[in-house]
Amino acid sequence: VEEMLLANRVADEESLRRQETSDGLQNLHNVGAQIRQLIYTSDVKQVLTYVESMDVDAGFVYLTDAKNSQAVRIVSIAAEQSHSPIAYPIAVLAGTKNPVQAYEYVMFLLSPEARSVFTKYGFMVDNE
Repeated sequence: VEEMLLANRVADEESLRRQETSDGLQNLHNVGAQIRQLIYTSDVKQVLTYVESMDVDAGFVYLTDAKNSQAVRIVSIAAEQSHSPIAYPIAVLAGTKNPVQAYEYVMFLLSPEARSVFTKYGFMVDNE
């Protein structure tokens, strides 16, 4: 967190403005961080690009995105209890034109081989 104590410009993905960013900012404030300017971007790739090119001092991104960038250094990870759970649900839509293929795709994503890929890239896989 020390690197972020003097951050002048911090980038954040537009969709992260929800509770995750609010919780993250509160936690940084609680440890004495001072952020002078928060810049919102359209997606996490843009946040990572800003950080990689040093256009900003730091960025709020999901841990899985930060882990997959070779050009950034993770300086702080929000404690799991400091934010609401982040989930990526999947379902077959009732009105889909291709229900069999959609179901097969969902089953593939729940398969052991797909789960190993998710785990490799830092995602935790729920058993539900």
